[in-house]
Amino acid sequence: MCYSAQVEAAYKKLGRRYHATVDFDEFVNLYLYHPTASRPLTPRALDLSFSASDGGAAAVIAKAVQQWDELESRQLEELVFSQRTRLVNAERGRLLSFAAITDEPPPEVAEAGHDRCIVQIKPENIDAWLNPDPRSLAACYEILDDRPRPYYEHRLEA
Repeated sequence: MCYSAQVEAAYKKLGRRYHATVDFDEFVNLYLYHPTASRPLTPRALDLSFSASDGGAAAVIAKAVQQWDELESRQLEELVFSQRTRLVNAERGRLLSFAAITDEPPPEVAEAGHDRCIVQIKPENIDAWLNPDPRSLAACYEILDDRPRPYYEHRLEA
């Protein structure tokens, strides 16, 4: 049974069991477009079923659904435009960030209680590090292996 037939059957059952009726004017008011209100939370299939109407209250609802759709479309277009603007501005701007690569510490650093130590990159390798050849991961590892290995002195303060 299709959705529309299920709705109709449920409506008839409601009427038989509880002698209830639907106030169609109130149902139409649910759908009416109000610029300051939010869209009614109704199934999309129900909304679309009114577009095939031949007049009357269903035509009023179909027009309201169309107005809600247009509002939603404008809002989504504005959102997409603002996101594209943000992206363009971000691509134009400078990205100010950094990353720190760490490794096991040398013995003197470990003795001071540290479990990691920053890997330094030699000045002559900075361009190659910042603009790596995407086909050569080995070159990046070579840069990391070709690093200064200073000796760190520390003393305990009294």
